[in-house]
Amino acid sequence: MKNDSYILLAGPYNEHLVTQLTRLNGNWNGSNWLLKIEFEKNLLELLKETWNWTPACNLGMLTVTISSESKAERIFTTGSGDLYLFNLPVVHTSQSEDKKVSTSENVRILSGNIDAEGSDDELITVLSFKDTAKIELNNVPCPKVLNYNENGYSITAEFTPSPARSFQSLIDERNSLYRRIKDIDSALSEHDFL
Repeated sequence: MKNDSYILLAGPYNEHLVTQLTRLNGNWNGSNWLLKIEFEKNLLELLKETWNWTPACNLGMLTVTISSESKAERIFTTGSGDLYLFNLPVVHTSQSEDKKVSTSENVRILSGNIDAEGSDDELITVLSFKDTAKIELNNVPCPKVLNYNENGYSITAEFTPSPARSFQSLIDERNSLYRRIKDIDSALSEHDFL
C-alpha cells in the first residue's frame, strides 16, 4: 500500500530483502516495512530481484518437488533452522527447548516429513522423504527459475497463476476505497446527528 509520502510493505521474511530495505532507510514497525516514496523504483527492482515480483504479476500456487538420486534422503538448512525454497520461507524452527517446527501459513507439505535436529547453536531443519517430497506454496509470485540443483537435490516447481486479478489492480481498488471512506467520513462530520 502507498500514499503520497510512504510505501507500506508486508511479505515473507527474506534476509537479503531486510538488508536492502535497511539500506534504503526503511523502518520496521513490528509487522510491516515503511519506506519513503522516493525509493519506490528501488523497491520494485528489489522485489523483482528477490521474488520475480512486479506490480502486474499475478500471484499463484507453486508446487515444488524435491528429489535425489543419492541414498541420503534429506534436505538440511543451517543457521536459524529455517527452510527456504525459491527465496520463499517454507518452514520455521523455533530456538526453544521443544524445537517447534511450523510451516508458513501459505504452505502445505503434501509428502515428506519436517523435523528439527541439533542444539540451539546449530539448529537445522530436516526435510526427510522416501522418493520425493512435495510442497505447495500458495499466493506467491512465479519464481525466475522453475528448477535448480542444490547439494545433490533436484528442486523443480510448477506454477499455476491464480485466476484473481493482478496485485496492482487490488492495490488500486483498495486505495480507491480508502479515498471513498475518507470522503464519507468528511461528509458525515459535517452533520451533527450523532
